[in-house]
Amino acid sequence: MLMYPNSLLRAIRHQFTGKILCGHCCSLAVEVVKQAKIGKQGIPVAFASDNCRAPFFGFGDRDILEVFDQAVRIAHLDPFYSDWIDSVTKTCVQLMGLPNVGCLGVGLSADLIIFKARYFSELLARSQRDRIILRQGQQINTDLPDYAELDDLVFDCL
Repeated sequence: MLMYPNSLLRAIRHQFTGKILCGHCCSLAVEVVKQAKIGKQGIPVAFASDNCRAPFFGFGDRDILEVFDQAVRIAHLDPFYSDWIDSVTKTCVQLMGLPNVGCLGVGLSADLIIFKARYFSELLARSQRDRIILRQGQQINTDLPDYAELDDLVFDCL
């Protein structure tokens, strides 16, 4: 169900118990105060993107750090970024009902990204293209393909 901030307040007032999905954080950005209150009340907030070389946004590359970076900027998230990182990781998989995805533990798949940044301010200041990605505990090749290899996958708007 797609709802916007005023609808959220109505849902709370009427004690709606289902899940609510708010689309387009650019619309939510004008509701910064209400959004901050929602996050602090323990209501799960998740950010995602389907803008991967789409007509609306022709630049996306399925990069979760890019999604977080854009959420910080567009949704004007407060500078306690450690409070918001779950919005692109843990909260998303919980809302999708994937209990072991994104978790570290014995017997679980060791899928993770290692960044050189020490603080969120460093993480968001640069592209972090030198990251290390582990899949099932093994480092994978992170070299990006040549654009020519993607020709059959990308819709060309030109």
